[in-house]
Amino acid sequence: MSHTNKNLKSYSKYHYPLAIVFLLLSVLPLLSACGNTSKADTPYPIMVSLAVDPNPAQTGKTIYVSAILNEIKSDTMNPEKSFPIEDAQSVTFVIASTDDHQPTEPRTVEAQHTIGGMYVAEIQLNTPGTYTIEAKIQARGETLTETTQFTVQP
Repeated sequence: MSHTNKNLKSYSKYHYPLAIVFLLLSVLPLLSACGNTSKADTPYPIMVSLAVDPNPAQTGKTIYVSAILNEIKSDTMNPEKSFPIEDAQSVTFVIASTDDHQPTEPRTVEAQHTIGGMYVAEIQLNTPGTYTIEAKIQARGETLTETTQFTVQP
């Protein structure tokens, strides 16, 4: 009997620590993968081009405000390797006067998708001056803003 007891002590002395090491080695790769995201999970950068046509504009005439959205699917911001975003959740333009002597309330206009990644809104302004347009874009799980200025002449 003492011989069996001796074997049991030697088994526990060497095998339990090996079992713990084996368990740790098998669990570590699972734990390290929890915080990582693969390249496929990360969204591609979005390039926004904002334009006002005509610039300078005329009071009382139609002004076209457009935002062109492209997703860059490469390591560089090369427009030739971009794809139009035709399914943006929302594109709105906030128009505000930047002139101190004739302040106006900011006006928000919803843009409509036209073709490719182009979203357009038509506006008319009756007061000459300098204006700022801020595009607020929700696309591909991101919220983006882009701003530009333009002039309205009498």
